[in-house]
Amino acid sequence: MLASIIAGGFEGVVTPINRAGGAVCSMRAARSLTQLEVAPELVIIAAAGDEVLQFAAEAVATGARALLVLATGAEQHGEELPALEERAAGDRSRGGLRMVGPSSLGVLNTARRSA
Repeated sequence: MLASIIAGGFEGVVTPINRAGGAVCSMRAARSLTQLEVAPELVIIAAAGDEVLQFAAEAVATGARALLVLATGAEQHGEELPALEERAAGDRSRGGLRMVGPSSLGVLNTARRSA
C-alpha cells in the first residue's frame, strides 16, 4: 500500500509507523502515531486484531481526520470482523474520525494529482 501511494505521485507527507521501528519502503518508520509532529490527515492501518484498535485509539488521540482499515489475518475471513468493527467504530466516533473498513480494499482517487 505504501509503495503504491509513493509510486502514484502523492506529494504530501507520508510516514510509516512500525512498532519495531526501522525502515519501511526505505523510509524511517516512527514507532507510534504519537511521535509525529503534526496530526495525520489519513491513517492507513494494515495490522491484525487488537493492534488495529490500538492504532485507531492513537489516531483519535492525535487528531487524525480519517482512518482506513485494511483487513489482515483472521479479519479477512470475517472471524473477528463484527467485534473489531464495533469496537473501532466506538473509538472513532468519540474522536470525530471518519473510517473506511475493515471490510474494504481501500479508497480510489481518480484525480490526476492529489496531495
